[in-house]
Formats: sequence, structure tokens, C-alpha cells
Amino acid sequence: ESGLIDFIIDQIHQLIPDENIRQVFLTNINRFAGHLRIVGSDTQVIRNPVF
Repeated sequence: ESGLIDFIIDQIHQLIPDENIRQVFLTNINRFAGHLRIVGSDTQVIRNPVF
């Protein structure tokens, strides 16, 4: 669910004070979220092709 990703991003901002380390985590989450399309319910996740 997209709400979960928002929650994780918020937690990263709160728990990681160093901007450089925080940016690494945020970049990885954005890559992960960008390759997933979350639909209808939180149990149905469809992978999008990377290329």
C-alpha cells in the first residue's frame, strides 16, 4: 500500500539525521516503489518491467 511507503519515508526522515545516508535510503525506496504498481488491495502487487 502506498501509505506504507509514505510511512517508511517519514520514519527515515525522523530516524536518520545524516542527509547523505538518508538520501541513499530514500533513493532505494523510490527505485523499489517505481518498479511496483500497487492496485486495489494491499495484497495484490503487480511488477512493472524494469526495461
